[in-house]
Amino acid sequence: MRKQLIIIPLLALLFSACAPRSIIRLNPTTDQGVWLYGQQFLFDTTSDINVYIAFDREYNDCHAFSVEIVNRGETSFLVDPAQINVLTQPINTAKFQPESFTAIDPELRLLAMDKAISRSQAQAANASIIAAVVLGAGMVAIASDAHHNRPIEKAELHANMAIAGAEVAAISSDVATVQSYDLSYNKQTWENQTIRKTTLAPNMSIQGIVFIPKKLNALDYIITIPVRGKEVQFTFRQNIIRATTPNDPAAGMP
Repeated sequence: MRKQLIIIPLLALLFSACAPRSIIRLNPTTDQGVWLYGQQFLFDTTSDINVYIAFDREYNDCHAFSVEIVNRGETSFLVDPAQINVLTQPINTAKFQPESFTAIDPELRLLAMDKAISRSQAQAANASIIAAVVLGAGMVAIASDAHHNRPIEKAELHANMAIAGAEVAAISSDVATVQSYDLSYNKQTWENQTIRKTTLAPNMSIQGIVFIPKKLNALDYIITIPVRGKEVQFTFRQNIIRATTPNDPAAGMP
């Protein structure tokens, strides 16, 4: 009976602490646009430069937008994600102020990832060296114990300490290695899927992901994209959806 009284509160704590994460979607504030594979693209085709944009997904601390820019003109111009401006209007204007910032520069993010990968690789290498040193020192201590006929308890203690120290260092090495792999995978997304700084020639187009910092207190994201001396503007409204919404038609789906 006493065990049951202990287990029941622990189970209650476990299930209460594992609340599902809310889902965020950004929807255009207008019904205009075109749909493609579940994404509503807003567009500006009022000049010889066509711009299309749609919310794609959440991605860590960012919102990812699918963007395509088509140059139908006769001159080249620079496409640079770092020059895309964003203005957020807060949900609670009495508590929060509008914020102005730019989309994330892929080149700066990739540089930060390279630094983080280098640090993780160095940590993994250092931890492996420490594991070898600790284990080697333990073996020396064990040999010394045997040579001096020390009590078996002391020899066992030295052996256990050496093994434990080596295991801790090996685990640290494994963790650092996994972090390096995760960073490398994340880096591939930024290298291959984003719009990178590009001179867009006539009759050419560029498409990819633009990452914008996530602001949970924002209601609207007003995104301004500069293209050859002109600015095109799009507005998306942030919708935070509770995963525990009752009567959800998706509930019970695998």
